Amino acid sequence: MWVRHLILVLWLVGAAYWIVAAQSAKTDRRREPLATRLPFIAQMIVTAILLWPHEWPGWLDLKVVGGGWTRFWIAVAVLTLGLALAIWARRVLGDNWSGTVTVKEGHELVQTGPYRWVRHPIYTGILLMILGTGLAGGKVHALLAFPIALIALWLKSRLEERWMVAEFGERYEAYRKTRSAIIPFFL
Repeated sequence: MWVRHLILVLWLVGAAYWIVAAQSAKTDRRREPLATRLPFIAQMIVTAILLWPHEWPGWLDLKVVGGGWTRFWIAVAVLTLGLALAIWARRVLGDNWSGTVTVKEGHELVQTGPYRWVRHPIYTGILLMILGTGLAGGKVHALLAFPIALIALWLKSRLEERWMVAEFGERYEAYRKTRSAIIPFFL
């Protein structure tokens, strides 16, 4: 049945957009070294493995969120909302974007679009996508992916913020004081 593949299709749409959009990024002036990026990569690989729908041993395969098709369609809506937010934020960020922590040539401090509400809306969108994917199956393994990804993205955001303070100084400090980092009104 085609709906079983809908989650995968939405992720592939997001990946395709990211690959195409990445071609327009500005040149890096400063880039995070691979050695400090490896823990983030490892956490996101674990997240992806946990989200993959297959049988897991023991308690990891327990279904903890019921709801059948209702749960599935709510999950698809959450994932779609996250994808739309991440793409919107990526478009607003424009050529300042990078998949790694960087400072670009001519880097700009973007505070419009979804950046009016949170400092890292792409991370917010990705977390919604992960939450939606986890809810689709409702099993322990898939739901464990969310806190792992949240920690990974929060840690990455901390490094990014140090670099933005170094680049923009008081302007970034003022921006940081008025916006949540990833989850509005919480984190």
